[in-house]
Amino acid sequence: MLRREKQAAPHRPIRILIVDDHPVVLQALQDWLGREKLFVVVGACNSALEALACLDDLSPEIVLLDANMPLISGLDAVPLLKQRSAALRVVIMSLDEAMVAQARRMSSVDGVVHKEQLMDEFPPLAGQLCLRGAV
Repeated sequence: MLRREKQAAPHRPIRILIVDDHPVVLQALQDWLGREKLFVVVGACNSALEALACLDDLSPEIVLLDANMPLISGLDAVPLLKQRSAALRVVIMSLDEAMVAQARRMSSVDGVVHKEQLMDEFPPLAGQLCLRGAV
């Protein structure tokens, strides 16, 4: 008989900053993550520049970042975010397969989730990132 081990949950909600340039997607992510007991949404930004500007004030543990945005792409923003906070974890999300593949090759990216699998894959990924003691 196979035993399935339960994943231990962090003792407190994980502080999430959501970054997406599409207002409807941004709002939907806020609504969804706001209902999840595992998370507390500390902010929602519509650009990487806005995320960089508010990072210190919001102190997120994880930034959920859209890969494809104007001005500074999510992929280009990762090293800038990491420079601001070494403990910060960045999870890239995208519908674009090429962007997903590119993000997976980046050593500075802590996780990559295709937007179509976000609801299934992000919660356990975020929990794993925090349980590693990395956040």
